[in-house]
Amino acid sequence: MSTLMLFHVVTGTLAVLSGALALFSVKGSRPHRGAGKVFVLSMLSMACAGTVIALQMPLLIAAMAGVFTCYLVLSGWATVNQHRSWVRWINRAQPVVAFAIASTGFYFGWQASLQTDGLYQGYQAPSYYFFAILALLGGLFDIEFALRTTLSAGRRLARHLWRMCMGLFLATGSLFTGPGAQAFPQSWQGSAWLSVPENTVLVIMLLYLIQQMLIRRLRPKPQTA
Repeated sequence: MSTLMLFHVVTGTLAVLSGALALFSVKGSRPHRGAGKVFVLSMLSMACAGTVIALQMPLLIAAMAGVFTCYLVLSGWATVNQHRSWVRWINRAQPVVAFAIASTGFYFGWQASLQTDGLYQGYQAPSYYFFAILALLGGLFDIEFALRTTLSAGRRLARHLWRMCMGLFLATGSLFTGPGAQAFPQSWQGSAWLSVPENTVLVIMLLYLIQQMLIRRLRPKPQTA
């Protein structure tokens, strides 16, 4: 195992552990903030190392996933750190990066559909379209975010949650059902049990988003004279 691959594995494992702690701790508490900082740093380190490894192979879908993970984590972090002066540069770059990822994903998916076996670098078109559609939605939400003069605390929290959780979902999937599954016993690989962690992250993310939607709907509207 190369040094870069070892770094990728270690930081990825740290990202999953710190992300789980942040996910299950009280939002806004000291453990949540501390785990969140570790999560952001380890996720960015893991994704950057994974992107370099993927480009060396080359495996373009993995490189695209690495860049998309960086985009999710940075934009999710920036959402709750708007008071920092240099965050505005991240906000401006977000839709550009998102639409670049979406265009790349749609192009690779189209290339896969043109092949006789339906594969492009070993992956079918839906695999590329998955990242493309998510990135496209993210870019559209970025534009909406930029055009709004104010954003309620609930909407800001929902934006932060889905981006961080989706990043954790991708990291967890890579560890348990992706390439990282090779670290588990042969009898475990491919079993439904290894898909439980990533599905748990997805379910919790959806529950949080539904909770935020209900809170906004049930909150009493201000009375006008």
